[in-house]
Amino acid sequence: MTLAVSVSLLSGQSASVKLEKHCSVDELRKAAEAKLGTHLGVLVAQGESRVLNSSSTLQSQGLTSGDVVCALARKPTVNIFSSRQAHCFAAVREDGTVVTWGEEESGGDSSDVQDQLVNVREVHTSVRACAAIRKDGRVVTWGCEDSGGDSSEVENELWNVQKMASTAAAFAACREDGSVVAWGDVDWGGDCSCVQDQLHNVVQLCGSGAAFAAMTAEGGVITWGSVGHGGDSSEVADKLTEVVQIQATSSAFAAIRSDGTVVVWGDPDLGANASLAEGLKFVHHIEATVGAFAAIHDDGQVTAWGFKELGGDAAPVQDQLVEVRSIRASGGAFAATTADGTVVAWGDPDYGGNSSSVQSKLVDVIEVAATESAFAAIKVDGSVVTWGHREFGGDCSRVQEKLVMVQQVVPSAGAFAALTAFDVLVTWGHEDCGNDSQEISKLLLRSS
Repeated sequence: MTLAVSVSLLSGQSASVKLEKHCSVDELRKAAEAKLGTHLGVLVAQGESRVLNSSSTLQSQGLTSGDVVCALARKPTVNIFSSRQAHCFAAVREDGTVVTWGEEESGGDSSDVQDQLVNVREVHTSVRACAAIRKDGRVVTWGCEDSGGDSSEVENELWNVQKMASTAAAFAACREDGSVVAWGDVDWGGDCSCVQDQLHNVVQLCGSGAAFAAMTAEGGVITWGSVGHGGDSSEVADKLTEVVQIQATSSAFAAIRSDGTVVVWGDPDLGANASLAEGLKFVHHIEATVGAFAAIHDDGQVTAWGFKELGGDAAPVQDQLVEVRSIRASGGAFAATTADGTVVAWGDPDYGGNSSSVQSKLVDVIEVAATESAFAAIKVDGSVVTWGHREFGGDCSRVQEKLVMVQQVVPSAGAFAALTAFDVLVTWGHEDCGNDSQEISKLLLRSS
């Protein structure tokens, strides 16, 4: 279902944006930015003074076609990029240049391509490599060559790139015309030649640990990569129609259809158990750990399945999972944010599945981020609460006094990077994953 939402500035300028109901508030913001030609801050539901959660879907935030959303224009600031699998961070400054830090051989050192990192729009990561999309649609890669850090063989094909996804050791890029280019380790999805003739009108890419799934504008799905990681969807091909969203564990995929039903394929032990998933109805969003899925239903209820020890069993907290607005996943646990701003966690305690030590502080939460083993929650007042593995981001006590008016928290595999309203960068967690930014803040404020 397509929603037509009007995004309005205080100046009276507005833009009408059409998106599917399963799209996120952040996608709405980005689409409005493109139409309004300015950077936007938070989006607020008109007449409610309620800040919309950027990671939640439009539907879960109660938006319907014809609604008006108010936006605050803001001065462009630094945007930080990483992912739950990465060992580095990349920050894009307002002039489009890039600063990186973390494990040098895994993307933390971008000095070899620094002269090419201009007018950068966004950065994507595999486990040990980075790929930046520039505003002109070209792509720049660096890091471990075997993990996608060397795109020289497909360089001439990487133009007009709009979207990108990654596995642990490969990248796939979607061009403006809907075609796809892949590179990196061929055993991890870096070669899509076997399905190249099918890759047309692609609008979404999703990577598991070693396979890709591409969703077309017509709602079809094409897969390639390691069969053991979901690279072969032939057994469910007849069911993969009218697909609106795809999510992946390390070895399985789950696709939501327009009617709210779910189709799964890949490793049955890590999320692709059809008997557990394919009876689901009215699903509008799915998140995944490395071995389990969690689905949010239209009524705010949640269903989890997959490897029980990695979040596939929500029974201990099922009665608390009501009016859920968004879910974040670490490698082995989930954290759900409810409509009243509280958080419910489940899964492996070593991965953040037990938040009891900080539960009293988990109120008025607007956003949650997750490394492989820990969670960080941003509260309305800009403070941060963490839990999970202390060494990999679950303990921010060393920098707690610096975490004031936090605007953005981004996770790598084992560290968090937070940016405050004062353009102060704060990091904590494991040094090998990016907690080594002592001199980075100065670089971020230096515009070329």
